[in-house]
Amino acid sequence: MGITALRGSQTGAIAIAYSSGRVALSSDVEEDDWVTVDAHQGGTLALAFAEPSQQQRGSTLLLSSGADGKVCVWPLSLTSPVRSHALQCAGATTGSYGVVIDNLAADDTIWAVAMARCVVIGWHSDSREPESLPPLAHAIDDLTILGDGTVAAATFGGVTLFHKQHGPTSTFECYARVRPLPAAPQSGDVTLGFNGWARSLCASPNGAWLASHAAASGREKPSLWLWRTSDGADFECRGLGCSIAAMCWSPASDLLATWAGSTLSILQFGSRGPAGTSPLRHSLAEDEVVLVATFDPSGKALVCGTERGLLVTVDMRHVGDATAQRSMRIDTCRLLYYGGQKPYGAPGTLHSTGEADRRIEALMIMRAHSKQINLSKDAEEHGLATLLVALDNGNVCAWTGDVKSFEAVLTQATSDTSKKQKVDDQ
Repeated sequence: MGITALRGSQTGAIAIAYSSGRVALSSDVEEDDWVTVDAHQGGTLALAFAEPSQQQRGSTLLLSSGADGKVCVWPLSLTSPVRSHALQCAGATTGSYGVVIDNLAADDTIWAVAMARCVVIGWHSDSREPESLPPLAHAIDDLTILGDGTVAAATFGGVTLFHKQHGPTSTFECYARVRPLPAAPQSGDVTLGFNGWARSLCASPNGAWLASHAAASGREKPSLWLWRTSDGADFECRGLGCSIAAMCWSPASDLLATWAGSTLSILQFGSRGPAGTSPLRHSLAEDEVVLVATFDPSGKALVCGTERGLLVTVDMRHVGDATAQRSMRIDTCRLLYYGGQKPYGAPGTLHSTGEADRRIEALMIMRAHSKQINLSKDAEEHGLATLLVALDNGNVCAWTGDVKSFEAVLTQATSDTSKKQKVDDQ
Protein backbone atom coordinates (compact mmCIF):
# COMPACT_ATOMS: atom_id res chain seq x y z
CA MET A 1 0.00 0.00 0.00
CA GLY A 2 1.95 2.99 -1.29
CA ILE A 3 1.73 6.61 -0.21
CA THR A 4 0.52 8.82 -3.05
CA ALA A 5 0.41 12.18 -1.25
CA LEU A 6 1.61 13.77 2.02
CA ARG A 7 0.31 17.23 2.96
CA GLY A 8 0.41 19.52 5.99
CA SER A 9 -1.60 22.59 6.97
CA GLN A 10 -0.43 25.81 8.60
CA THR A 11 -2.37 24.85 11.72
CA GLY A 12 -0.43 21.59 12.20
CA ALA A 13 -2.78 19.08 10.59
CA ILE A 14 -1.27 16.33 8.45
CA ALA A 15 -2.95 14.17 5.80
CA ILE A 16 -1.71 11.03 4.05
CA ALA A 17 -3.20 9.49 0.89
CA TYR A 18 -2.75 5.86 -0.10
CA SER A 19 -3.03 3.92 -3.35
CA SER A 20 -5.66 1.75 -1.63
CA GLY A 21 -7.98 4.77 -1.47
CA ARG A 22 -7.51 5.40 2.25
CA VAL A 23 -6.90 8.88 3.66
CA ALA A 24 -5.45 9.29 7.17
CA LEU A 25 -5.57 12.64 8.96
CA SER A 26 -4.36 14.04 12.27
CA SER A 27 -5.29 17.53 13.41
CA ASP A 28 -2.09 17.78 15.47
CA VAL A 29 1.18 16.23 14.36
CA GLU A 30 2.28 15.81 17.98
CA GLU A 31 -0.85 13.95 19.09
CA ASP A 32 -1.99 10.38 18.38
CA ASP A 33 -5.45 11.38 17.13
CA TRP A 34 -5.56 9.83 13.68
CA VAL A 35 -8.81 9.32 11.79
CA THR A 36 -9.12 7.41 8.51
CA VAL A 37 -11.63 7.09 5.70
CA ASP A 38 -11.84 5.14 2.45
CA ALA A 39 -12.07 8.18 0.21
CA HIS A 40 -11.74 7.04 -3.42
CA GLN A 41 -12.24 3.74 -5.21
CA GLY A 42 -9.16 2.76 -7.18
CA GLY A 43 -6.90 4.96 -5.06
CA THR A 44 -6.60 8.44 -3.57
CA LEU A 45 -4.10 10.24 -5.78
CA ALA A 46 -3.90 13.87 -4.58
CA LEU A 47 -4.55 16.00 -1.48
CA ALA A 48 -4.68 19.72 -0.73
CA PHE A 49 -5.59 21.81 2.32
CA ALA A 50 -7.88 24.83 1.92
CA GLU A 51 -7.13 27.28 4.73
CA PRO A 52 -9.11 30.50 5.27
CA SER A 53 -7.16 33.74 5.05
CA GLN A 54 -6.89 36.13 7.98
CA GLN A 55 -9.79 38.17 6.55
CA GLN A 56 -12.04 35.14 6.21
CA ARG A 57 -14.05 33.17 8.72
CA GLY A 58 -14.28 29.44 8.43
CA SER A 59 -12.52 26.17 9.09
CA THR A 60 -9.64 24.46 7.37
CA LEU A 61 -10.83 21.89 4.84
CA LEU A 62 -9.13 18.92 3.20
CA LEU A 63 -9.60 18.22 -0.51
CA SER A 64 -8.94 14.89 -2.18
CA SER A 65 -9.11 13.46 -5.69
CA GLY A 66 -8.65 9.97 -7.00
CA ALA A 67 -9.08 7.29 -9.64
CA ASP A 68 -12.89 7.42 -9.41
CA GLY A 69 -13.32 10.79 -11.13
CA LYS A 70 -14.29 12.56 -7.91
CA VAL A 71 -13.11 15.61 -6.00
CA CYS A 72 -14.19 15.56 -2.34
CA VAL A 73 -14.17 18.40 0.19
CA TRP A 74 -13.77 17.10 3.77
CA PRO A 75 -13.94 18.55 7.27
CA LEU A 76 -10.90 17.65 9.38
CA SER A 77 -13.04 15.10 11.22
CA LEU A 78 -13.33 13.11 7.93
CA THR A 79 -16.88 12.12 8.96
CA SER A 80 -18.37 12.65 5.50
CA PRO A 81 -17.61 14.96 2.56
CA VAL A 82 -18.96 18.50 2.74
CA ARG A 83 -19.15 18.28 -1.05
CA SER A 84 -18.40 15.57 -3.58
CA HIS A 85 -18.14 16.27 -7.30
CA ALA A 86 -18.08 13.58 -10.00
CA LEU A 87 -16.22 15.00 -13.00
CA GLN A 88 -16.13 13.99 -16.66
CA CYS A 89 -13.91 15.19 -19.48
CA ALA A 90 -13.50 13.95 -23.04
CA GLY A 91 -10.03 12.58 -23.64
CA ALA A 92 -9.11 12.26 -19.96
CA THR A 93 -7.38 9.13 -18.70
CA THR A 94 -10.03 6.70 -17.46
CA GLY A 95 -9.64 3.65 -15.24
CA SER A 96 -11.96 0.98 -13.88
CA TYR A 97 -13.75 3.41 -11.54
CA GLY A 98 -13.79 6.63 -13.56
CA VAL A 99 -11.57 9.48 -14.69
CA VAL A 100 -8.12 9.51 -13.07
CA ILE A 101 -7.57 12.85 -11.28
CA ASP A 102 -4.02 13.03 -9.94
CA ASN A 103 -3.37 16.77 -10.16
CA LEU A 104 -5.15 18.91 -7.55
CA ALA A 105 -4.43 22.41 -6.26
CA ALA A 106 -6.33 24.67 -3.84
CA ASP A 107 -6.22 28.07 -2.18
CA ASP A 108 -8.53 29.72 0.35
CA THR A 109 -11.39 30.07 -2.15
CA ILE A 110 -11.17 27.53 -4.97
CA TRP A 111 -9.78 24.19 -6.04
CA ALA A 112 -8.50 23.31 -9.51
CA VAL A 113 -7.78 20.01 -11.26
CA ALA A 114 -6.28 19.15 -14.64
CA MET A 115 -8.26 16.80 -16.89
CA ALA A 116 -6.82 16.14 -20.36
CA ARG A 117 -6.72 19.61 -22.02
CA CYS A 118 -9.06 21.30 -19.53
CA VAL A 119 -8.76 23.02 -16.17
CA VAL A 120 -11.79 22.46 -13.93
CA ILE A 121 -12.45 25.02 -11.17
CA GLY A 122 -14.57 24.39 -8.06
CA TRP A 123 -15.54 26.38 -4.98
CA HIS A 124 -15.19 25.36 -1.31
CA SER A 125 -18.10 27.24 0.22
CA ASP A 126 -20.42 27.85 -2.71
CA SER A 127 -23.28 25.73 -3.99
CA ARG A 128 -22.43 26.34 -7.65
CA GLU A 129 -21.21 23.44 -9.77
CA PRO A 130 -17.57 23.14 -10.89
CA GLU A 131 -16.72 25.04 -14.07
CA SER A 132 -14.65 23.61 -16.92
CA LEU A 133 -12.52 26.29 -18.58
CA PRO A 134 -12.05 26.33 -22.38
CA PRO A 135 -9.72 23.53 -23.49
CA LEU A 136 -6.10 24.24 -24.28
CA ALA A 137 -4.30 23.09 -27.41
CA HIS A 138 -2.44 20.31 -25.59
CA ALA A 139 -2.87 18.04 -22.58
CA ILE A 140 -2.04 19.59 -19.21
CA ASP A 141 0.92 18.08 -17.38
CA ASP A 142 0.83 20.18 -14.20
CA LEU A 143 -1.04 23.07 -12.62
CA THR A 144 -0.76 25.32 -9.59
CA ILE A 145 -2.58 28.27 -8.01
CA LEU A 146 -0.62 31.45 -7.37
CA GLY A 147 -1.08 33.70 -4.36
CA ASP A 148 -3.42 36.10 -6.19
CA GLY A 149 -5.73 33.27 -7.28
CA THR A 150 -4.29 32.90 -10.78
CA VAL A 151 -4.33 29.31 -12.04
CA ALA A 152 -1.24 28.30 -14.05
CA ALA A 153 -1.34 25.23 -16.33
CA ALA A 154 1.77 23.70 -17.95
CA THR A 155 1.48 22.14 -21.41
CA PHE A 156 3.42 21.73 -24.61
CA GLY A 157 4.17 25.29 -25.72
CA GLY A 158 4.42 26.92 -22.30
CA VAL A 159 2.25 27.93 -19.35
CA THR A 160 -1.28 29.31 -19.67
CA LEU A 161 -2.54 31.65 -16.93
CA PHE A 162 -6.19 31.94 -15.91
CA HIS A 163 -6.67 35.12 -13.93
CA LYS A 164 -9.35 35.77 -11.33
CA GLN A 165 -11.95 38.32 -12.48
CA HIS A 166 -14.12 40.38 -10.12
CA GLY A 167 -17.73 41.14 -11.00
CA PRO A 168 -20.07 43.87 -9.67
CA THR A 169 -22.16 41.47 -7.58
CA SER A 170 -19.56 38.98 -6.43
CA THR A 171 -16.02 39.12 -5.16
CA PHE A 172 -15.37 35.98 -7.19
CA GLU A 173 -17.11 36.05 -10.53
CA CYS A 174 -15.24 33.83 -12.99
CA TYR A 175 -11.93 32.86 -14.50
CA ALA A 176 -10.77 33.96 -17.93
CA ARG A 177 -7.55 33.66 -19.85
CA VAL A 178 -5.24 36.58 -19.19
CA ARG A 179 -5.12 39.34 -21.75
CA PRO A 180 -1.94 39.77 -23.78
CA LEU A 181 0.97 41.36 -21.98
CA PRO A 182 1.78 44.97 -23.04
CA ALA A 183 4.79 43.82 -25.07
CA ALA A 184 2.87 40.97 -26.72
CA PRO A 185 0.71 41.02 -29.88
CA GLN A 186 -2.83 42.19 -29.20
CA SER A 187 -4.50 39.05 -30.51
CA GLY A 188 -4.80 35.45 -29.40
CA ASP A 189 -4.56 33.85 -26.00
CA VAL A 190 -1.48 34.52 -23.94
CA THR A 191 0.79 31.84 -22.60
CA LEU A 192 4.16 32.16 -20.97
CA GLY A 193 5.68 30.79 -24.14
CA PHE A 194 8.21 28.02 -24.53
CA ASN A 195 9.41 26.19 -27.63
CA GLY A 196 8.97 22.75 -26.17
CA TRP A 197 7.20 20.93 -23.39
CA ALA A 198 6.69 22.42 -19.91
CA ARG A 199 6.27 19.22 -17.90
CA SER A 200 6.03 20.52 -14.32
CA LEU A 201 5.42 23.73 -12.41
CA CYS A 202 6.88 25.04 -9.17
CA ALA A 203 5.79 28.52 -8.09
CA SER A 204 7.95 30.58 -5.75
CA PRO A 205 6.27 31.31 -2.38
CA ASN A 206 6.27 35.05 -3.13
CA GLY A 207 4.54 34.46 -6.47
CA ALA A 208 7.25 36.24 -8.46
CA TRP A 209 8.54 33.23 -10.39
CA LEU A 210 7.32 30.06 -12.06
CA ALA A 211 9.91 27.33 -12.55
CA SER A 212 9.41 24.42 -14.92
CA HIS A 213 11.16 21.16 -15.67
CA ALA A 214 10.99 21.62 -19.44
CA ALA A 215 12.02 19.68 -22.53
CA ALA A 216 13.05 22.11 -25.27
CA SER A 217 12.42 21.21 -28.90
CA GLY A 218 15.44 19.67 -30.59
CA ARG A 219 17.27 18.96 -27.33
CA GLU A 220 17.99 15.59 -25.84
CA LYS A 221 18.07 16.63 -22.17
CA PRO A 222 15.40 18.60 -20.28
CA SER A 223 16.35 21.92 -18.72
CA LEU A 224 15.14 24.40 -16.11
CA TRP A 225 13.01 27.24 -17.41
CA LEU A 226 11.86 30.31 -15.45
CA TRP A 227 9.07 32.79 -16.09
CA ARG A 228 8.75 36.10 -14.25
CA THR A 229 5.05 36.45 -13.48
CA SER A 230 5.06 40.27 -13.47
CA ASP A 231 5.81 40.57 -17.20
CA GLY A 232 6.06 37.03 -18.62
CA ALA A 233 9.79 37.28 -19.35
CA ASP A 234 11.39 33.85 -19.63
CA PHE A 235 14.88 32.60 -18.81
CA GLU A 236 16.71 29.35 -19.31
CA CYS A 237 18.95 28.35 -16.41
CA ARG A 238 22.22 27.04 -17.80
CA GLY A 239 25.20 25.53 -16.04
CA LEU A 240 23.29 23.00 -13.93
CA GLY A 241 25.64 20.24 -15.04
CA CYS A 242 22.98 17.51 -14.98
CA SER A 243 19.37 16.86 -15.89
CA ILE A 244 16.53 17.67 -13.46
CA ALA A 245 14.46 15.13 -11.55
CA ALA A 246 12.55 17.63 -9.39
CA MET A 247 12.86 21.03 -7.68
CA CYS A 248 11.78 23.06 -4.64
CA TRP A 249 11.90 26.68 -3.41
CA SER A 250 13.14 28.06 -0.12
CA PRO A 251 10.48 29.78 2.06
CA ALA A 252 11.93 33.23 1.26
CA SER A 253 11.98 32.53 -2.51
CA ASP A 254 15.69 33.34 -2.63
CA LEU A 255 16.89 29.79 -3.41
CA LEU A 256 15.71 27.18 -5.92
CA ALA A 257 17.05 23.65 -5.50
CA THR A 258 17.07 21.05 -8.27
CA TRP A 259 18.43 17.53 -8.16
CA ALA A 260 19.16 14.43 -10.21
CA GLY A 261 21.07 11.34 -9.14
CA SER A 262 23.44 12.28 -6.32
CA THR A 263 23.89 15.92 -7.42
CA LEU A 264 22.13 18.99 -6.02
CA SER A 265 22.14 22.34 -7.83
CA ILE A 266 21.15 25.53 -5.98
CA LEU A 267 20.21 28.75 -7.80
CA GLN A 268 20.41 32.05 -5.90
CA PHE A 269 17.73 34.65 -6.63
CA GLY A 270 18.16 38.39 -6.36
CA SER A 271 15.88 41.11 -7.70
CA ARG A 272 16.70 40.01 -11.28
CA GLY A 273 16.42 36.32 -10.55
CA PRO A 274 19.50 34.10 -10.88
CA ALA A 275 21.03 36.24 -13.64
CA GLY A 276 24.77 36.76 -13.29
CA THR A 277 25.26 33.96 -10.78
CA SER A 278 26.44 30.39 -11.23
CA PRO A 279 24.51 27.52 -9.64
CA LEU A 280 25.99 26.11 -6.45
CA ARG A 281 26.58 22.35 -6.57
CA HIS A 282 26.68 19.72 -3.88
CA SER A 283 27.29 16.00 -4.42
CA LEU A 284 26.29 13.16 -2.13
CA ALA A 285 27.98 9.76 -2.24
CA GLU A 286 27.82 8.29 -5.75
CA ASP A 287 25.63 5.37 -4.66
CA GLU A 288 22.97 7.70 -3.20
CA VAL A 289 20.07 8.79 -5.42
CA VAL A 290 18.14 11.85 -4.22
CA LEU A 291 14.39 11.27 -4.63
CA VAL A 292 12.88 14.18 -2.68
CA ALA A 293 14.09 17.34 -0.95
CA THR A 294 12.67 20.27 1.00
CA PHE A 295 14.01 23.37 2.74
CA ASP A 296 13.68 23.84 6.48
CA PRO A 297 11.49 26.81 7.59
CA SER A 298 14.53 29.10 7.98
CA GLY A 299 15.81 28.32 4.48
CA LYS A 300 19.28 27.63 5.86
CA ALA A 301 19.23 23.86 5.35
CA LEU A 302 18.04 21.56 2.57
CA VAL A 303 16.83 18.15 3.73
CA CYS A 304 17.08 15.32 1.16
CA GLY A 305 15.69 11.78 1.13
CA THR A 306 17.48 9.08 -0.83
CA GLU A 307 16.53 5.82 -2.49
CA ARG A 308 18.35 3.83 0.20
CA GLY A 309 16.54 5.49 3.11
CA LEU A 310 19.14 8.08 4.11
CA LEU A 311 18.19 11.56 5.33
CA VAL A 312 20.79 14.16 4.39
CA THR A 313 20.79 17.82 5.43
CA VAL A 314 22.95 20.34 3.58
CA ASP A 315 23.87 23.68 5.18
CA MET A 316 23.14 26.33 2.53
CA ARG A 317 25.92 28.53 3.89
CA HIS A 318 28.56 25.94 2.98
CA VAL A 319 27.23 24.22 -0.15
CA GLY A 320 29.86 22.03 -1.77
CA ASP A 321 31.89 21.64 1.41
CA ALA A 322 31.95 18.19 3.01
CA THR A 323 31.35 19.81 6.42
CA ALA A 324 27.99 21.16 5.16
CA GLN A 325 26.47 17.68 5.11
CA ARG A 326 24.86 15.69 7.94
CA SER A 327 22.97 12.42 7.62
CA MET A 328 20.93 9.93 9.61
CA ARG A 329 18.95 6.74 9.06
CA ILE A 330 15.16 6.57 9.22
CA ASP A 331 15.31 4.14 12.14
CA THR A 332 16.32 7.02 14.43
CA CYS A 333 12.91 8.67 13.86
CA ARG A 334 9.70 7.80 15.64
CA LEU A 335 6.92 6.01 13.79
CA LEU A 336 4.21 8.63 13.42
CA TYR A 337 1.64 6.63 11.47
CA TYR A 338 1.60 2.95 10.52
CA GLY A 339 0.22 2.23 7.09
CA GLY A 340 2.40 -0.65 5.94
CA GLN A 341 2.26 -4.42 6.07
CA LYS A 342 4.10 -4.92 9.35
CA PRO A 343 3.91 -2.59 12.38
CA TYR A 344 7.12 -1.81 14.24
CA GLY A 345 5.51 -0.21 17.26
CA ALA A 346 2.85 2.19 18.43
CA PRO A 347 2.60 5.69 16.92
CA GLY A 348 4.02 8.40 19.14
CA THR A 349 6.87 6.31 20.60
CA LEU A 350 10.54 6.85 19.86
CA HIS A 351 12.14 3.55 18.99
CA SER A 352 14.13 1.72 16.35
CA THR A 353 11.60 1.13 13.56
CA GLY A 354 13.73 -1.22 11.50
CA GLU A 355 13.19 1.06 8.50
CA ALA A 356 16.81 1.15 7.30
CA ASP A 357 17.21 1.04 3.50
CA ARG A 358 13.56 1.94 2.97
CA ARG A 359 12.92 4.07 -0.11
CA ILE A 360 11.84 7.61 0.88
CA GLU A 361 8.76 8.59 -1.14
CA ALA A 362 8.01 12.05 0.27
CA LEU A 363 9.40 14.67 2.67
CA MET A 364 7.74 17.61 4.35
CA ILE A 365 8.77 20.05 7.09
CA MET A 366 6.14 21.97 9.02
CA ARG A 367 6.00 24.21 12.06
CA ALA A 368 5.18 22.38 15.30
CA HIS A 369 4.35 23.21 18.91
CA SER A 370 5.50 20.35 21.10
CA LYS A 371 4.68 20.21 24.79
CA GLN A 372 7.04 17.29 25.26
CA ILE A 373 10.35 19.03 24.48
CA ASN A 374 12.14 21.40 26.86
CA LEU A 375 13.41 24.37 24.85
CA SER A 376 15.98 27.02 25.56
CA LYS A 377 14.93 30.67 25.23
CA ASP A 378 16.75 30.84 21.91
CA ALA A 379 14.86 27.82 20.61
CA GLU A 380 11.52 29.19 21.80
CA GLU A 381 12.09 32.36 19.78
CA HIS A 382 12.58 30.39 16.57
CA GLY A 383 10.00 27.68 17.29
CA LEU A 384 9.95 24.02 16.39
CA ALA A 385 9.77 22.16 13.11
CA THR A 386 8.62 18.62 12.46
CA LEU A 387 10.21 16.63 9.65
CA LEU A 388 7.78 14.10 8.13
CA VAL A 389 9.16 11.19 6.11
CA ALA A 390 6.93 8.92 3.99
CA LEU A 391 8.36 5.47 3.19
CA ASP A 392 7.63 2.99 0.43
CA ASN A 393 5.91 0.55 2.82
CA GLY A 394 3.25 3.13 3.73
CA ASN A 395 4.72 4.16 7.08
CA VAL A 396 5.27 7.81 8.02
CA CYS A 397 8.04 8.73 10.48
CA ALA A 398 8.73 12.05 12.17
CA TRP A 399 11.34 14.05 14.05
CA THR A 400 10.63 17.32 15.89
CA GLY A 401 13.30 19.85 16.78
CA ASP A 402 14.52 23.45 16.88
CA VAL A 403 14.03 25.39 13.64
CA LYS A 404 17.18 27.48 14.07
CA SER A 405 19.63 24.62 13.71
CA PHE A 406 17.73 21.86 11.97
CA GLU A 407 20.74 19.93 10.74
CA ALA A 408 22.00 19.77 14.33
CA VAL A 409 18.68 18.22 15.33
CA LEU A 410 19.18 15.40 12.86
CA THR A 411 22.74 14.86 14.02
CA GLN A 412 21.59 14.79 17.63
CA ALA A 413 18.79 12.36 16.83
CA THR A 414 21.11 9.37 16.62
CA SER A 415 22.67 9.95 20.02
CA ASP A 416 19.29 10.67 21.64
CA THR A 417 17.88 7.43 20.28
CA SER A 418 20.86 5.37 21.41
CA LYS A 419 20.60 6.84 24.91
CA LYS A 420 16.91 5.93 25.12
CA GLN A 421 17.56 2.41 23.92
CA LYS A 422 20.22 1.95 26.61
CA VAL A 423 17.74 3.08 29.27
CA ASP A 424 15.09 0.70 27.89
CA ASP A 425 17.58 -2.19 27.94
CA GLN A 426 18.32 -1.53 31.62
